[in-house]
Amino acid sequence: MARRDASAARTVGRVMTATAHPRPATEAQIQRGLIDAVAALGAKSYHTTYSVGSDRGYPDLTISFPDGRVLFLEVKGPKGVVSPAQAEWLECLGGSRAWAVWPDDDRVASGRRRWPTVVHLTYEQTLEELVEPRNWNPYASKEATP
Repeated sequence: MARRDASAARTVGRVMTATAHPRPATEAQIQRGLIDAVAALGAKSYHTTYSVGSDRGYPDLTISFPDGRVLFLEVKGPKGVVSPAQAEWLECLGGSRAWAVWPDDDRVASGRRRWPTVVHLTYEQTLEELVEPRNWNPYASKEATP
């Protein structure tokens, strides 16, 4: 099992390098990098291409791992803002590991000021979390970092 974990970490390391974009990265570039990393780890991701008729604010990516973990990620670009409907979904899904993904620490800080009950991580932190989840507990406090 440790061998598979090390292999997955190397794979995601290669994905991070291959999908690295000069800052500021666009929302599409961040999302593509996350989808590639998820595939490299043997997990599945879902993104609604046309959201006509869908509930407003549902997170951009739903990720399911073979071990049962399910993640919900709202991806934001350099100028992106979490809407009230998105914050409501992230708070509702927070016990299932939901957070907003930002291109850099400055945007994370800005997001936290606006929505303190929503978990905010950078793209790099999210990739690390995909490879090696810390303290995964669906009943953990929303204020705890993932």
